[in-house]
Amino acid sequence: MIGIAPVLLRAIEDHARTAYPNEACGLLLGRREAEGGLRVHAVKASPNRAPDPARAFAIDPSLHLALLSASGVEQSVIGVYHSHPDGAPAPSAADRAQANDPELAWLVIAADAGGACATRAFRYDGGDFVADVLSAEEHA
Repeated sequence: MIGIAPVLLRAIEDHARTAYPNEACGLLLGRREAEGGLRVHAVKASPNRAPDPARAFAIDPSLHLALLSASGVEQSVIGVYHSHPDGAPAPSAADRAQANDPELAWLVIAADAGGACATRAFRYDGGDFVADVLSAEEHA
């Protein structure tokens, strides 16, 4: 399970809306829970550095490196998010080709021209993506 506060999920979906018709992308910061789940505590939007941002995403490497070096025991990079403008909230063939870390959660947001968003969570198991439960609720 991937837990995220509603305000953070709204921020991700708002990013997908404002980036439309390009793909939005960013990093999820948080921690691993004792029972194996993930808890997102912050999101960091990234400029999309892909050569064709309407069809792909690439997180700014300098942002990723800065967050990795600042990560600690309480909070670290635990996942990525990106949108599929006018697409499905599911990993694409391109996502499968670039996935390589089974420790990271993936949030995929389907965004359309009308501003509607649908977000789903996945984990990469080393061979393919597996759907995960996304729980958008407040936690202390």
